[in-house]
Amino acid sequence: MSSQQPFIHLRCPTEFSLTHSSLSVKDAVRGIRSLSGFGNKGALAITDDHAMFGLVRMAEECKNSGVKPIYGVNLRLFDETLPEYAREFEILFLIKNKDGFLRLSELLSHNYAEPCEKNTLRRIDARLLTSPMSNKDLIVLSGAEKGDVGKLLAHNEWSMAAKRAQLWASSCETGEYVLELQRYGNPRSLSYNITNKSLKLAYDCNLPVVATHPIEFYAPEDYTLNNLVSAISKKTNIMAVESDGDYSPDQYFRSGNEMTALFADIPSALTNTRLIAAKCNYTIETGKNYLPRFQETEGLSETDFLRVAAERGLQKRLAQIKTSRHYNPATFNEKQYWDRLDMEIGVIQEMGFPGYFLIVSDFIRWAKANRCPVGPGRGSGAGSLVAYALEITSIDPIPNGLLFERFLNPERVSMPDFDVDFCRDNRDRVIDYVRDTYGHEAVSQIATFLTLKSKSAVKDVARALGMPFEVGDLLTKNMPGTDAKPISVAEAFFEADQDGKPVFGKLNGKMAEIAKHLDRGPLKSSPYKVMDIVKYASRMEKQVKAVGMHAGGVVIAPNRISDFSPLYRGDGEDARMVSMFDKNDIEKAGLVKFDFLGLKNMTVLQFAEDELKRTGIPTGYVHEPVDFDDPEVYRLLSDGNTTGVFQVESPKMKQWLRELQPREFESITAMLALYRPGPINSGMLADYVERKKACDENPNLDRVKAGYYLHEDLAPALESTYGIMVYQEQVMAAGRIMGGYTLGGADILRRAMGKKKADEMQKQYTIFMEGAAKKGYPAELADQVFKLMEKFADYGFNKSHSAAYAVITYQTAFLKAHHPEIFYAASLSQEYGDTDHIQIFLEDAQMNGVDIREPDINTGEYCFRACFEGDKKYVTFGLGALKGINRETVDEICAERQANGPFSSLEDFLRRIPKKTANKRVLESLIKAGAFDNVETRQPRSEMITRLPSLRTRAEFGEKYAAYLEKIAKYEDTLRRIAAGERIRKPAPPRPPKEKAEIQDSGVFFDDPVTLAEYEFASFGYLKSKHIGKLLADCFLSFQGAPIADMVPSDIPCNLIGFKTDYFEGSFIGQDGKPVERGRLSITDGSGMAGHLASSIRADYDTDETIRKGLRLIKDRTPIVVLNTKVMADKYGLENLPSIALTNGKPPKLKTMVRPKKVQSLYEMFKPENGRLPNLHFVIDKGLFMKAGGKTRLLSHPAFSDGNMTVGKVAKAYVFVSDANTCSLDSIPENDIFVMDVSSDSLAHLSSFGAWLCGSSEDLEYHLARGRTPLYVYQENTVGKPDIPSPHQTKIAQLQFDDLTEFNF
Repeated sequence: MSSQQPFIHLRCPTEFSLTHSSLSVKDAVRGIRSLSGFGNKGALAITDDHAMFGLVRMAEECKNSGVKPIYGVNLRLFDETLPEYAREFEILFLIKNKDGFLRLSELLSHNYAEPCEKNTLRRIDARLLTSPMSNKDLIVLSGAEKGDVGKLLAHNEWSMAAKRAQLWASSCETGEYVLELQRYGNPRSLSYNITNKSLKLAYDCNLPVVATHPIEFYAPEDYTLNNLVSAISKKTNIMAVESDGDYSPDQYFRSGNEMTALFADIPSALTNTRLIAAKCNYTIETGKNYLPRFQETEGLSETDFLRVAAERGLQKRLAQIKTSRHYNPATFNEKQYWDRLDMEIGVIQEMGFPGYFLIVSDFIRWAKANRCPVGPGRGSGAGSLVAYALEITSIDPIPNGLLFERFLNPERVSMPDFDVDFCRDNRDRVIDYVRDTYGHEAVSQIATFLTLKSKSAVKDVARALGMPFEVGDLLTKNMPGTDAKPISVAEAFFEADQDGKPVFGKLNGKMAEIAKHLDRGPLKSSPYKVMDIVKYASRMEKQVKAVGMHAGGVVIAPNRISDFSPLYRGDGEDARMVSMFDKNDIEKAGLVKFDFLGLKNMTVLQFAEDELKRTGIPTGYVHEPVDFDDPEVYRLLSDGNTTGVFQVESPKMKQWLRELQPREFESITAMLALYRPGPINSGMLADYVERKKACDENPNLDRVKAGYYLHEDLAPALESTYGIMVYQEQVMAAGRIMGGYTLGGADILRRAMGKKKADEMQKQYTIFMEGAAKKGYPAELADQVFKLMEKFADYGFNKSHSAAYAVITYQTAFLKAHHPEIFYAASLSQEYGDTDHIQIFLEDAQMNGVDIREPDINTGEYCFRACFEGDKKYVTFGLGALKGINRETVDEICAERQANGPFSSLEDFLRRIPKKTANKRVLESLIKAGAFDNVETRQPRSEMITRLPSLRTRAEFGEKYAAYLEKIAKYEDTLRRIAAGERIRKPAPPRPPKEKAEIQDSGVFFDDPVTLAEYEFASFGYLKSKHIGKLLADCFLSFQGAPIADMVPSDIPCNLIGFKTDYFEGSFIGQDGKPVERGRLSITDGSGMAGHLASSIRADYDTDETIRKGLRLIKDRTPIVVLNTKVMADKYGLENLPSIALTNGKPPKLKTMVRPKKVQSLYEMFKPENGRLPNLHFVIDKGLFMKAGGKTRLLSHPAFSDGNMTVGKVAKAYVFVSDANTCSLDSIPENDIFVMDVSSDSLAHLSSFGAWLCGSSEDLEYHLARGRTPLYVYQENTVGKPDIPSPHQTKIAQLQFDDLTEFNF
């Protein structure tokens, strides 16, 4: 017997209110069971703000807990007839029955139908709810202090409040408009005041009252957590929320005893909670399906029309099959197709799904007819011949051994589920077609609830607690995991016990050190510390923070969607209507979900097909191939040359493909099924490859004697995969062959094996053994086969899905093998926003000998384009791949170029393209990427950037002067008309525009390697130049004398210079299977594919974390120096390269075995140590120095001075100005020696005086004595010296595998 007094909470907002409340549905139901006084027989109302997102989840939780659910919504209303202070208010509506749900659902759906400005609360006109008996299916609660009556009472408008209450009462059944009484906060607070006034009003108007409590969180200790939820939602901090006083510490889930004590003086307010709950009896029906109807049936029933459409479609498919190169009329069994079709149609009709198939077929046919490529199918649906005949799928299930029963099984009734892949860019057009065809009220996309992930939770909580940005930033950067694969806050911050579970309250080593640093530094005076962040962030993980739209889910209702789920639209004009229930909840509510998935590769195929038509080049490509036997495709796959090829582009997949040497479509299908952790780790993939090789070498191999099959009767099922049960369909076939199962029963067997339920497995084992005995198989053999099936069922894959995706693999491989320029243009154009992938594709294109031109303002379009000019084949660089440039900008540039010819210079471009289009960000991105290099052949990029303001001024003056000339022409025409006798007023003469004094851009500009790299990082997002390594070798004399791409494995330590592209730390599994803490550093010098180093810094080497601590402080894209390291070739990386790479002399990427003394920023090399002068200095040419403005201009920059160097912490260096005859630093006069504070900015300034040499005093003396001067470097890189040799003509290409040093982490 419960010790709690019985009480039912009728006002309970949850996290689905979005802007407030930290209460989850699960906690709310838990509170009822333990605190209500009813035990498992209590009731609870879920009443979120202006939405019903959580209704189905509430129904499920209550069903599992025995609690009665009450459904309601706290509507935000407005009434312009009320005083201004009361015009916006809230009323609580509880649902009595199905009609009540439909009423609220329709109101909400209509309210969300219109677009809404961001950060604007939607409200419903109260007049829609106050007409007589309009709320007869609802119980209306007044809203207490937030309701219209409460606000009027707060201003002592008694008469108006009484009229308002009577108006609401007339809209309901008698006694079902109820005044809410609340007591929370201070007894002198507004809630107590309104409660007292409401009691008097209730007496005067003869209205019932009820006690409610505005719950916001579960327990008293969650008060701060709730304020954080509100602060994060409002994008403010917790101090602002607390000062606003919106929430009280006692707004937790009060127990029955507490509520009884609060309202002991008003017993009826307590009793009425139970009376109201008894009237609310709406239940959400689950488990029942409501299918939409297909309309265009040519006057036939859906059932009859399905047969007609399927038979027509099969006739068409058979005609296609007969065009195949492998068609043999003597052996082709057409009857098999017709029998299979008849069987499937019978099952579909029996299960009631004809309309479903017809609807899917309808929108897929529309997509194919309207330039929206559709995938060949995915999932088990590809096993249906009816789907193949109706063009839902594009793979013939019969020759590929695909089973219909895997998709639809009359012995296991479940909804069919076609997941359809569409071209990503056109998917929304297909959805719009469905909406237009089946009715906007009947079609909707599906909501998805966006929750806080671990890193976001940490960052948001730190900000909401009022902490500096650096706190959340430092913590999240040191958390393991990614947004795609997040690690929980507890796992990231706490030590793990022996079972690997986090020990709450005990920070792990790294996080403890960071917490100590932050608590003693930025958080020293803060009331909150790092442990508070961790505590609250771990609670807020997975908290619903917003509602989004499911990537591909669409529901079609038989009538209106709102009959099943209210509709919702987010803020903004572009937002679409979605159901308030997510994909799982909407299916439980009875609606069928259709998956309209956007697949990038379908967009690639569409782009490629368009390019093939545009260029008109001959091709054997077809979107739905009948034959899969092109030898070039299998050569490409066998070579592992599969970057960009669907599903087979990972390094390990390339290695397995080279091992497998696929020569037929079945091998692709099997590889896609086997390349998963389970089959790889169990050895299935290795066994498959080994057996395939054996059978390829000996086609007459006796597979039974070789042990491939436990019994020869299993051969038909397992022959294609050499005795290994790769597919779930093979498990089903084995059950049918040996256990006597029907295919439907075999599907149930497969599912039982996958779920591993002991009682179900025992049941299936008995059925299998009895069936095997009836068929005459020995019990021992049957037991062996069952256990083998059980083992493989753990890893078995859906063959229908694998075969369908293998079609896309084949299609993309065909394009890469036969039309590489078009393939790369299509692939690169789909990677905008992912600079890593763009860089990978560019390197792969170079390795395959495809010429991808540099960005060019006179040839570039938004997308990459394949070009064919006689024997020349190349790809123009897509300007849309540059940072800060959108499609509208590029389209306007192309339109101007098309109308008035190519741009002749940067100044010409500025005259012709408006400033609003070519703003500073766009211009700098284009210049830094080299898009103007072909029109400004004598100007380095740094000079164009520097002179951009003056060129813009001249261009603007040109526009103003052109306008002035037009005015002069009009003025002179007016004067002529006056002279001719017209009586018109003489105008004032136009004033010519004042030309601003032109900015004098002095300097001898030279794109030094550091500046050029920073330009390219800013524009491309990665380092693209292939000559920076050479420039680095020219300018930095103290470092490695060759670009990284030219280096070979060596045990001799060297110093590397490059640019940091990425660094992260984490726990990795070592060769011994144990976790190893390690940092992963990526650097590049831009000297080609091999100029990217992936470096591993292990904790057992960097024991005091000296190197890793330093790297944490260096920003990405910063020039860095790796001291005293070895370069070692990664043998695995070489073996993974397509042979074309070595054949063409293209180098692979290297990895370094890092054993450095130090990794530091380049600029730190110039810092003095232990009171001594720094080791590195600069030399520049005197002639260029004077031409660029000399001493006066040099010292105009604050980083330069002409005094002696003062030893300190700032990175400093001497700058020596030498003439052509200087052969020693000692011979340079003192007035030609300057001091420089070294930074990226000062280095760019120094570069405007020509090239420089940088090195130790010894290096500089050595090179000056031998005539290697800055002028030589300047002339070599700016005045038409021979082209720098290709970085890909390297020694690494000639290495033999046997000579390589094995790379080990």
